[in-house]
Amino acid sequence: MKLTFIGACQEVGKSAFLVESDVKIVLDAGMKIREEDSMPDFSKIRADAFILSHAHLDHSGAAPSLYKHHPIPAFATFPTLPLVNLLWEDSEKIAILNKKALPYNRKDVKTLLKHAIPLPYNAQYAFYEDTRFEFFDAGHILGAAQVLIQNKKTLLYTGDFKPEPTRLHAGAKPPKSDVDVLVTESTYGGADHPDRNELEKRFCDQVQDAVDHNQTVLVPAFAIGRAQEILCILQARGVQADFYLDGMAKTVTDIMLDFPSYIKNPNLLRDAVKRTRFMESHTQRQAAVKKPGVIIATAGMLDGGPALSYLKALNHRQNGVVLLTGYQAPGSNGYALLNGQKVRFNGYSDKVNLPVSQFEFSAHASGPELVAYAKAVNPKHVFCVHGDESAAKALVADLKAEGFDASAPTEGKTVTV
Repeated sequence: MKLTFIGACQEVGKSAFLVESDVKIVLDAGMKIREEDSMPDFSKIRADAFILSHAHLDHSGAAPSLYKHHPIPAFATFPTLPLVNLLWEDSEKIAILNKKALPYNRKDVKTLLKHAIPLPYNAQYAFYEDTRFEFFDAGHILGAAQVLIQNKKTLLYTGDFKPEPTRLHAGAKPPKSDVDVLVTESTYGGADHPDRNELEKRFCDQVQDAVDHNQTVLVPAFAIGRAQEILCILQARGVQADFYLDGMAKTVTDIMLDFPSYIKNPNLLRDAVKRTRFMESHTQRQAAVKKPGVIIATAGMLDGGPALSYLKALNHRQNGVVLLTGYQAPGSNGYALLNGQKVRFNGYSDKVNLPVSQFEFSAHASGPELVAYAKAVNPKHVFCVHGDESAAKALVADLKAEGFDASAPTEGKTVTV
């Protein structure tokens, strides 16, 4: 088995790998978010199949470019296909708005979707040679999958995964048998996450306190997973407030409810949605910022979307609290807000004078969980990807301390295992 690391090498984003045995398989085809939206070069790749682990653009954003010249079967879980199509459509709109060219067009997207084969978890698919693969729940977002490829050697690609249960997902479980090769994310290599129960309590206490003091709480959230997780947390912990949802998260929530078997507790999400107003008009948005309540809106890093408009309105009224719910990349508005810097609004920058807190509701495995997962599948080789240089190398060091043959490959590296 030969493995080529096309992207996500000592960086987060641009996930793409080529696995060659009897069948040549591209695993993921992502883009590098925020850095000129850079994408892998697939012009010289001739594969037999494409497997997509989940919908997020750092894993899927370049996938349609694979289909410019040679259509091949594309495999994903059932919920991933509508989610990723939604994100591709949004990427096209943003590219047109910013007058940027994508390395693919709508025809390429249609070609990919025409050749897409949806598969459930825990069901083997056999190729025409001796290679087969299987999806396992990754516990990351709706439909996210680990990919187990079996030929003469067995390879497990974790994609983005989370073993710890959340309100939406039961948590990733490893395959029952050992594997020869583990390709694992390393996003939080060397780092741990706060206790989930305590994190939820602190978050909900702060929300309730703000609402009780007649303030509006703005929760910028990622459209897929985070926004719905926040709704479920607020519902489960009995927060007494009006809930509002805005942005792409509305459509994603509808898609989630179409796939209840992929959610740990669909009734919890349904109950939260029943008491949530989906914002549709400028009049509704103006009214929401004038009274206490919780507004959950995209984008999660405040780079555009309705969340930025709400931030502007609340800053003007000085009656809001901002609760960030995840990672804020350097250069993003969320990062600027956390560090007391000016926020970029449409055409100008301004200082935001509102209370701001950050809560790490991560959908990724922690450092200790990454090590424990490797122990569970007992690979002969471990390749640490999808983490910045320090995180990837920290995980490598931790794995080597446990006796594993571990490395953090560089982009373009090919290994035979």
